[in-house]
Amino acid sequence: MSKKGTLTIKDIAAATAVGLGTVSRAINGKPGVKPELRRKILAYIEDVGWSSSSLAGRLNGGGKEKQVLFVVSPHNVFRSGPIPTEYGLLDLLLDRCSQEGYETLILTGRRSETLEQCRKLRPFAVIQPSSIERLCPQERELADIGTRLITLSFQKEPTGVTVHPDYAGMGTGLARVLRRAGHRKIGFFGEIGPRERINSFDEAPTNRLRQTIDGIRKAHPDLAPEDVFSDNYGNPARFEEALEQRRYTGWICSNWDTCAMFLAAAWRLKLRIPEDVSLITISPEQPSYLYPIDVNRCCLNVRSGVELVMNLLSAGEFPIHTSVLCPHYFHKGVTVSRPIQP
Repeated sequence: MSKKGTLTIKDIAAATAVGLGTVSRAINGKPGVKPELRRKILAYIEDVGWSSSSLAGRLNGGGKEKQVLFVVSPHNVFRSGPIPTEYGLLDLLLDRCSQEGYETLILTGRRSETLEQCRKLRPFAVIQPSSIERLCPQERELADIGTRLITLSFQKEPTGVTVHPDYAGMGTGLARVLRRAGHRKIGFFGEIGPRERINSFDEAPTNRLRQTIDGIRKAHPDLAPEDVFSDNYGNPARFEEALEQRRYTGWICSNWDTCAMFLAAAWRLKLRIPEDVSLITISPEQPSYLYPIDVNRCCLNVRSGVELVMNLLSAGEFPIHTSVLCPHYFHKGVTVSRPIQP
């Protein structure tokens, strides 16, 4: 295909004689694609120059009402390993939009530059995995020209619509599961950073953690600031001390990374899960083989998230300055046990 022509995920699939799902998995670094096929797809993309810098010249003039641009960071387009919540949802949306007949294109590069390209191209919709406060004026410009802007993470003052997990609901559900099992001493282990950043709940560094902790407190009012432990950028000494002293019978981890650190520390201390300590973690929807132990985990219902976004794309009127909560569900892994009596 000429570099001057229109290039969509459908074009890539047709040129490489594979399905849309295979193309999506290849460019997102997901399993299920043969190495030689993945190399073929990526080589084709590189050959035709599928990048944001040449996108404007490759768009044809028609079908603006069906153009959906996906704005992502370059280092996340070809991800490998456990996929964060927003990128797992983004991946499924790319497939679904293509299946529904939307012209889907991926823009990579500096966010300010790609948003400027979006403004010039005037597409029907722009979907991005996150928002940056300093770029809100550019996002407002998109909304002003009628582009439907959808952001897949929390935004305090959304320009278009944000679709993000119900982290407060997750926190409440996690704490209720542990309390129903009889746990009254619950610890929270999060990817937070230095200890001084968690001296109070209001100073939690991200909205995701703040909402989760607030949700835990709703169901477990006894949770105090000293019960919140930081990973300290991979050196969680204070957390490991609390785990060794068994000050808590139930634990909640904030994500896949902290869950992996928890399981490694428990193994070193010869603690059994759930016999010695109960554990629930927040996690993307992932296969159980990624965990040394098939632990209980709270997962974003990404299929519901996809339906929410598709409804926003097809709605007669597009709401702005609105947040939409995506539900979650519990994966039933190792059963949460009742705390061992001292």
